[in-house]
Amino acid sequence: MSGAEILVWIHVLGWAAYFGAQFAVIYMLMPAAESAPDEAHRRASLIAGFKFYNPFSIGMLGIVVITGAMRLTDLKAEMKFDYFARIGEPLALKLGLAFLLIFIQSYITFGLSFRIGRQEEVAAHGDGPAFTIEQLNSMLRRIRAMIWVTIVLTAAVVLVSLTIVRRASADPGAPPPISTRAALDAGFGARIELDGARRISSSGEREERADDIGEGHESKHHARQLGEEAVLRVADVVGRRAGISRGAEREIGTVGSRCVHGRILPMVTIGDYWSASREVTR
Repeated sequence: MSGAEILVWIHVLGWAAYFGAQFAVIYMLMPAAESAPDEAHRRASLIAGFKFYNPFSIGMLGIVVITGAMRLTDLKAEMKFDYFARIGEPLALKLGLAFLLIFIQSYITFGLSFRIGRQEEVAAHGDGPAFTIEQLNSMLRRIRAMIWVTIVLTAAVVLVSLTIVRRASADPGAPPPISTRAALDAGFGARIELDGARRISSSGEREERADDIGEGHESKHHARQLGEEAVLRVADVVGRRAGISRGAEREIGTVGSRCVHGRILPMVTIGDYWSASREVTR
């Protein structure tokens, strides 16, 4: 077992001992004193019980404070710059509750229970009167009420300490935990966004395909027009070389959707068309 683990165990045992002592006063010491046969035995039982309770409760709180401070020093060395970011808020709450608990316990110990035994000693030496029964009962009621407050504060400090342990042991790089409802909502929203993206992508692909088809039709139509114009220009060149006049032209065929007119003479050969096409391309 390492030194840090021993420190944690001492801290936890100190809390457990202090917590048990508070219940012992309420459910063991006070009932035992109330069952005493007379007032003298009752006061003797209370004084004997508080002689053990006063130093024990203060001592356990001292152990808790010292071991807690030592463990916080180790945590600060381990967590470095993440110390206040990860456990700053619960640590401040825990320290506030712990100091309030110490103040109340000091009031119980030195302001109430210690005075009962001290006043009896003063009366025994003849230096003053002892507490009356009404005064003693009033002090016991205040002790009982304050002890219940310390029990509630102790439970609150333990709960806050568990929060600090969870934050200190959590992975700083891990995402914060979310509830099941939030996870379901996030998954449903992501699915909707994914479906919408798929629909947009599909519609975009269809539009692009339609644009490509339209551009293909336009390209084919443009190529056809260029071919028709080239054939007509070749025919015009051949006609001029053959001496065909415009008045003697006649329809000799069609190219695409346009008619080709001209007069075919016996002297026009394939070579004439070839040379004419070369002239047109130049």
